[in-house]
Amino acid sequence: MGITVSREIRYGVISCLVGTVAMDLVAAVEYLLTGQPLDTSFVLYGALIGGGVTVGLVLHALFGAMLGILFGVTVSRFDAFRIDSVRKALWDGVLAGLITIPLGCVPFAVLVGVPLTTMIPFVTAPHLVWGLVMGRFMGYFLIEYDAS
Repeated sequence: MGITVSREIRYGVISCLVGTVAMDLVAAVEYLLTGQPLDTSFVLYGALIGGGVTVGLVLHALFGAMLGILFGVTVSRFDAFRIDSVRKALWDGVLAGLITIPLGCVPFAVLVGVPLTTMIPFVTAPHLVWGLVMGRFMGYFLIEYDAS
């Protein structure tokens, strides 16, 4: 692709944070449907370091930004993941969403004491939406935006 490291990082962070907002909206719908408070995830994130909802929200955003950097660099530098079509962008995003479940959600569930049988079904749809939105935005930046 030949884009700068700065753009890889910037595009990845923006794409991931937009995906994170979409993921949180899907999670909020799940919380509403299951009768849980809307801030459940952020309370659990904050509990990791003894903070509240605000700390959890900040942790979630920072973790998302770091994943965005990793995603931006990966899809720009590695041929197997290089985004050169919308289809490839969506597939890379879905793959990223699926990878975050065993590498992020499972350890998180263990740390906060949520049974995996509860966590896995609950996080699958939000993380797939996260990946699709992140992949599509990254595809926009790499295919359409940089081409103009």
